[in-house]
Amino acid sequence: MAWIESHDDIWEHHKTIRLCRILGITDVEAVGHLTSLWHFVLRNAWETADLSAWGDEGIEAAARWRKEPGVFVKALREGVGGKELREGVLSAVAAAERGAEATAQMKPALGRSSYLGDRVLGHPDPGAKAVTLWLRAACEALFTR
Repeated sequence: MAWIESHDDIWEHHKTIRLCRILGITDVEAVGHLTSLWHFVLRNAWETADLSAWGDEGIEAAARWRKEPGVFVKALREGVGGKELREGVLSAVAAAERGAEATAQMKPALGRSSYLGDRVLGHPDPGAKAVTLWLRAACEALFTR
């Protein structure tokens, strides 16, 4: 079962607030739509890191957006930061990729890898690598059109 880390400040984040304002929805709805989209990406695009085949309609369906078509994806691309959002997401993806690579020097204390001891050194954590792939997929789907 896949999981996604979620921080408690998502409710007060300025981009969540701006998304709510643009779409005319509550914070609970916004976080629900975003979480649905994140889980969809994790299940469907982690391997190829590409959501382009799903198109805007598929992305909105993945986010469980049932209102006016095109509005949710447009809000993510343009309304919630525009260039600032793109640069922020690209920066976050790059940081996640660096973090995943840094796991190659860490000896795991928990999980399946912990059974391998020092043999894991030099190899990035597979879960961390998978998360960076779906982050990159989400970024490319939102900003390469």
